[in-house]
Amino acid sequence: MKTYELMYIAKGALDFPKVQKQVEGYVEKLEGKILKSEFLGKKKLAYAIGSFIEGLYGLINFNVPEAKILDLKNLIKADNDIIRDLITVVKESSGSKIKSKK
Repeated sequence: MKTYELMYIAKGALDFPKVQKQVEGYVEKLEGKILKSEFLGKKKLAYAIGSFIEGLYGLINFNVPEAKILDLKNLIKADNDIIRDLITVVKESSGSKIKSKK
């Protein structure tokens, strides 16, 4: 399974732990495993999205079978509490370290 990262913005007036549990439930429902989940804060949006000017930002790293990723996207799109989302594939690092200049 590939490792994915989901960044999402929920409506600013909601209780974040409830939204976070709901989104994590979507991943687990599709045979996925949560690696990391964090709340990035309540922030003012750069521009209004519909009638929303603030959002709750969340980030989840997870594994899910590739065949299920489209199902996950559809579940998130159908959730009215999520106003924006982006799922990306996390690429493995090459293990090389950047040396600092002295």
